[in-house]
Amino acid sequence: MSPKQEWRNSLLISESFSRTPAIKSWIKAGDVLSFESIYLYKLASWMGVYARFGMDTALFEGSDVRPTPVKYSIQKISGGSPEVVMQSRLRLTESFSPLTLKESAGLFARPITGVEKNLEFRFGFGAREVFADGALMLADDAGTTDVVEVKETKSYNQAGGEFASTFWGALAENKVAYKLGFELMTPLIRDKDKGDDRSALEMTNIEFKAALSFKLVSWASLDYEFRALKQPQLIEDFQFQNNLLLTLTYTLFQ
Repeated sequence: MSPKQEWRNSLLISESFSRTPAIKSWIKAGDVLSFESIYLYKLASWMGVYARFGMDTALFEGSDVRPTPVKYSIQKISGGSPEVVMQSRLRLTESFSPLTLKESAGLFARPITGVEKNLEFRFGFGAREVFADGALMLADDAGTTDVVEVKETKSYNQAGGEFASTFWGALAENKVAYKLGFELMTPLIRDKDKGDDRSALEMTNIEFKAALSFKLVSWASLDYEFRALKQPQLIEDFQFQNNLLLTLTYTLFQ
């Protein structure tokens, strides 16, 4: 590619499982499959236009697991009285569910460029398609102690303004790498259910990512990842993920 063009691609697969004395089976603690491809064309040394595609999902099915059976109250999309079941494991999602696709295009600016620090902003218009039919999400009410509330989710589409900022770099002769990312998407156009009168600002999607990597040797690093995600049309509350990973690398072709 010419100096005016840049094409960045990233694929993240992060899996973690845990086992405790209270729950003797292995349970999924973290599950992320994320892909992003972004093309940038420079109109000047520090700014230009971009086009981006992204995908976020989970590789494996998800379940809520308890040490002893509990009462689940499942509110279906179709309405009516909640379905009540008594069990210690409730399947919430299938593999690759929910699946979120992201497309956007607009302007970018990179006022800081270097090895130790880079700062990039993106302003554009984007669309999102969320495939979540049949998935269940925990929506437990802290005021009720005898039942765990669960709600069924549905697929939806959105389009609106997007803002993103990324700050990254490498220190100590590339032995320490860091990355901070922040993204907002306010849906000016979206699927609405009857009675849903929430404003575009109330439905703003928010995502924050942080990563810190320490290179131990040429083929291994210790990595910490944090992610906070809010998709109000899917679930009101923030979802948090923390992972500490030992990453091993092998170069097949040089």
